[in-house]
Amino acid sequence: AAEAAAARAELQQEMERVVAELEAARSGGAAVDVEALREELRAAKAASDDLVATLEGAEEEKCQAEAQMTRALAEAASLREKLLLASQLARDAEATKEGAVRDALQRRDGEAEEEQRAAVESAVARALEEARLQERDAG
Repeated sequence: AAEAAAARAELQQEMERVVAELEAARSGGAAVDVEALREELRAAKAASDDLVATLEGAEEEKCQAEAQMTRALAEAASLREKLLLASQLARDAEATKEGAVRDALQRRDGEAEEEQRAAVESAVARALEEARLQERDAG
């Protein structure tokens, strides 16, 4: 933009110089080289057209860059959402795993308790049976 403003100012100065030369030539009664002035005006017009084309091109590039940035920001937001979802899923999976381990440990502990209880009941039943047999034999 600064480059375009500088070019525009330079072009304006060149046009003012040509107009000043023309006015000086007229007021001094000097012969004016109309063809040279026409050539300078054509050159100034071409420079002006180039400047406009450059500005239009720069504006188009700016619009494209803004569109790319918008797409990149949208993609970044989408990736951020996916990352958050994956993180939540990982936490959920970890919690599920911990719960499954806890349940398995509780089942194992329960089974061990049941085995111990059955062993104690069996030992008590054998002891009672043995005591009855001894009582019967003694009596």
